[in-house]
Amino acid sequence: MDTYAVFSCSSARRDASRLVQDLKSIRRSSMVASDRPAIRSQPIHSADGPHAKPHIGVVGAGIAGLRCADILLQYGFRVTILEGRNRLGGRLHQQRLSNGHLVDMGPNWIHGTKDNPILDLIRETGTITSGNAIDDHGKELEGAVFSENGAMLPPDDGAALSTLMWTIVEEAFVHSNKHCTEIDPAESLHDFFLKRLPEHVPESTADCETRRALVMQMADLWGAFVGSPANTQSLKYFWLEECIEGGEFSSLLNPFTFSADSS
Repeated sequence: MDTYAVFSCSSARRDASRLVQDLKSIRRSSMVASDRPAIRSQPIHSADGPHAKPHIGVVGAGIAGLRCADILLQYGFRVTILEGRNRLGGRLHQQRLSNGHLVDMGPNWIHGTKDNPILDLIRETGTITSGNAIDDHGKELEGAVFSENGAMLPPDDGAALSTLMWTIVEEAFVHSNKHCTEIDPAESLHDFFLKRLPEHVPESTADCETRRALVMQMADLWGAFVGSPANTQSLKYFWLEECIEGGEFSSLLNPFTFSADSS
């Protein structure tokens, strides 16, 4: 699993973000934390009698369902989780191959690297990510980059090209945010990459054409990131894809350690 801080910028630039401004504009005063009603602390009586604990069903044993059940159990409710599959976790799923290796079948990205409660769980459980993976000698491991022919690029080259690809993505966020009204709706993220590459990889660079081609191929990773290929991703509305950092989430997230009836 990889961690990426796609929206890493100063607080001033963050406040100027169209996406953040939109989120602030639609936030109603009734949603201010101090006005939110707390979970009822007084006993809730069920149809089984005044002293019986209410029995609540949670549909789906994905992360949201598990967290919901966790909260309900903390407040003394009886909980039954209904799950159609024979496993827990929802999209968070791995499968073991015949050679013994585990493969991620669900999400491969953690959105944001600051104050993200998911990262708290990552650290607590010791889950390996490209941000904290180490080898047997204690050396940090970087993500590997493979060419279209299946050959692994030298680690330094792979890291440099990956960093360049994400740098151009962030530049596209800034450009879209500032010039949304002026950008042609037909212009794509792919077009933006083509314009920016000559500045980042000038003609004087060794293996210029090869490096540019690799970055353009890596740009297609954006399709895996949000589900929209770079050549169809509108640059005009690209600001809508900005990744909100973890500060938008609650800082409290406990491990899903509870027992509940499941079926």
